Amino acid sequence: MEKVAAFNVIRNEAIHKMRKSNLDEISGRLRYMKVLFDNIFELYDEIQDDFRITFHSFRKDVFFDEYGPENE
Repeated sequence: MEKVAAFNVIRNEAIHKMRKSNLDEISGRLRYMKVLFDNIFELYDEIQDDFRITFHSFRKDVFFDEYGPENE
């Protein structure tokens, strides 16, 4: 969440300063944003993989029906 918040701050600043800044400054900010975005995406991808592996066979579990809402 911290990385996403940092990315969002930089994104907002880049957009709001776009009219006031020169292309070199904007370019540098956007390169940094790309690095942050790539880090966030890699983290998300790892989390999604872990989630999918963890819960892959959950629905296929033969005991799943015993814990469903109709049996509570």
